[in-house]
Amino acid sequence: MFADDIGVARSTVEDWRWTASRWPEAKRKDGVSFTVHKIPASIQDENERWAAIEDAPFNSRTGKRQWTPDTAKRLVGQRVDRPVTVEEKVQTVTDLTRGRGLHRGGGVFPGCSHDSSW
Repeated sequence: MFADDIGVARSTVEDWRWTASRWPEAKRKDGVSFTVHKIPASIQDENERWAAIEDAPFNSRTGKRQWTPDTAKRLVGQRVDRPVTVEEKVQTVTDLTRGRGLHRGGGVFPGCSHDSSW
């Protein structure tokens, strides 16, 4: 099996294949990562999906219109990794205080607990 040959899980290859199937080569945006293409691949209407990738949002940090994984997540209503807006920050804090953002070990960082020393 191909996944075994390249040392990845079968589900990873299936994910790559599904994402590629949602973005015919002619509709893929140069300079936009596979990761960013993967996020809006869930948009059911292909014309809406293809139009969305053409309209990169403005990045106030860089002063350029560009896609990042977080801007793609905002497009489809997913939780971002780096919250910017007040609403995103409040949601992140809420998730952390309810235990949804904590990793095993009880700490915010994988393998760390609250009482671990540096």
